[in-house]
Amino acid sequence: MTKQPYVGYVVKRYPRFSETFIVNEILAHERVGMKIDIFALGNVEETHFQDIIAQVRAPVTRIVDKQRNMERYWALFDRAWRELPGFADCLAAQRHPNVHEFAQAILLALAIRERGIEHLHAHFGTRATTVARIAARLSGIGYSFTAHAKDIYYPYQESTELENKLRDAVQAITVSDYNLAHLRQRYGKNADRTIRLYNGLDLQKFSFTLNNNRQPEILAVGRLVEKKAFVI
Repeated sequence: MTKQPYVGYVVKRYPRFSETFIVNEILAHERVGMKIDIFALGNVEETHFQDIIAQVRAPVTRIVDKQRNMERYWALFDRAWRELPGFADCLAAQRHPNVHEFAQAILLALAIRERGIEHLHAHFGTRATTVARIAARLSGIGYSFTAHAKDIYYPYQESTELENKLRDAVQAITVSDYNLAHLRQRYGKNADRTIRLYNGLDLQKFSFTLNNNRQPEILAVGRLVEKKAFVI
């Protein structure tokens, strides 16, 4: 069996009730022997969670989301100077305006070095990938990310630098052929390493019984919110 890499999963929040696809993905990786650490960039906001959360073996590290103490911020920089090779060069080249995200990237890079993590994967091309991209550069490893929907199409006031993230990633993934065509058309060569990979389901959990006498039904799967096309 091919040795699986030690991967750090970077997400904005974990767990989230609406992001079953991330949990399913982590469980699938763990079933084939991949070692995973989960890094959450924000606090938990939900009160209800999927039961499959209990099956995840990966530890969760919650990275402080706000820097409110200047002395601690400079202490973090001092540690990075000492422990992250090439930190000065990266700092000179980095023009990231959000001090909180940059601090999270440093904390993540330090954890990567301490634990021996070999690759980062982020979900959604916004904050999680922003932090993963900087942390990967600071620690000298590669990163990949999955782009889903809002992170591709929403007109954010400030650029999310999606083009640069696609360019720098070892691999970018999106969840539909429509998304893939859009990214390749809009970002050209920067999206050359982008592939389509559907969100999967474990079909063994769902039984099927043929019943020709049953009345036809229409099934829609999604959260009961307007953006999922449910009028409530």
